[in-house]
Amino acid sequence: MSLDIMSDDQGASRQTFLKIVRHVRRDRRISGSLDMTVASHLNCNMPKYQRSLISQLRLGVLPLRIETGRFTGLDVVDRLCQVCAGNHVENEIHFLFECSEYNEYRNELETAINATFSELSIQEKFDKVFSHPHSLSRYVTLAYKKRQEKMYKAV
Repeated sequence: MSLDIMSDDQGASRQTFLKIVRHVRRDRRISGSLDMTVASHLNCNMPKYQRSLISQLRLGVLPLRIETGRFTGLDVVDRLCQVCAGNHVENEIHFLFECSEYNEYRNELETAINATFSELSIQEKFDKVFSHPHSLSRYVTLAYKKRQEKMYKAV
């Protein structure tokens, strides 16, 4: 006899909730699974600000246009990067791997983690960069600072 403490209604509600959560974040979730272990960057000796930026990036809440555009009601296709001259939606993939304004920092990151991003799939890229939290924190900090300077430069 099993000791199931959830009623059938509670179990169904939990399954419905999990489906909704997966659906809402499906297109922006960086990790392919709901891993409940502590992320490696949280155990690293780095400033709180850097840990926070990496956490925001992982959770899909770093204030990129993909996130901030929903506050103003912009369609996803209109949430374009205002840092580069390209016509690309500014999402986590664009910020990490595509934006031409961050090429210098990206080249440093590739060298530091011994990777060539052009040879990897998106998931392999994410796996590689998140397995090197110190190198990733340097990239994210520099790129995000440059983004802030370009977008909010003093007039």
